[in-house]
Amino acid sequence: MFVYFFTVIKAAKYNSISIKFMPAIIYYCINSSLLSYTKKKKNKSSKQKNKVNNKKNDQEKEKKQRVKKEKKQKLKKDSKKINNKIKQKPIIEKNINEVNTKPVIKVKKVKTRYCKHCGGKLNENKKCIKCGKQYFRIRITKSLPIIILSVILIISFAFNIFLVLNINNKNGASKSEVKKLHNKINRLEEEIDSMEDENWDLTQEKDEYEEKADFLDENIVFVIEGYGNYYYTYDCMNKVTNGEYSYWAYNEEAAIYNGYRKETCN
Repeated sequence: MFVYFFTVIKAAKYNSISIKFMPAIIYYCINSSLLSYTKKKKNKSSKQKNKVNNKKNDQEKEKKQRVKKEKKQKLKKDSKKINNKIKQKPIIEKNINEVNTKPVIKVKKVKTRYCKHCGGKLNENKKCIKCGKQYFRIRITKSLPIIILSVILIISFAFNIFLVLNINNKNGASKSEVKKLHNKINRLEEEIDSMEDENWDLTQEKDEYEEKADFLDENIVFVIEGYGNYYYTYDCMNKVTNGEYSYWAYNEEAAIYNGYRKETCN
């Protein structure tokens, strides 16, 4: 009982439904504990009373038997007297109306019930004459609200447990997914760092090659075989020529010294 009470209090933290029924739960727990305590007391007292009642019952039986015998003897004597009077007196006929004028009393037949424990008869209060056990009649009309309330409490308790378990499962699944995403983010950040390092190295190489290309464009010219006594820059050479070709590379002063002239590409 107390375990059920504390579990409902824990479930009330997650759902506000069970808090509404807390007075009914407390009332149910107190009633059940009081009933169990009273039953134990009654069982102890009933054992002591049984011994006294057995002696009283034996004495009552003896008295009843004596009374029955006395009644039988009186009935026999009365019946003899009546028979003698009938023989002496003449029979007088009465009208039917006079006989029927007396009120008729209906007597309800009461079923005799016996104790399941010892087999003794039950009195009007449904108490055994021999062992003194008291029987109670449960009326459905009075117990219906209690049954309905208890069913509602059990359903709400089960629903609260279901919600708590469902929330815990969802939290566990979401935590595992969050961990996986964090791991992916860490891996991607490491890849980004490595790619940034590679990019830095490539930009440095690019700067070096650009310096070399600028130097060649400013200081080196090309003389192409079969294109006359002209020298060309690198960009102009690519525009003029088509396919395979052979060339000689000079600095501009050496090309002029050897008799070559500058060709402009329009």
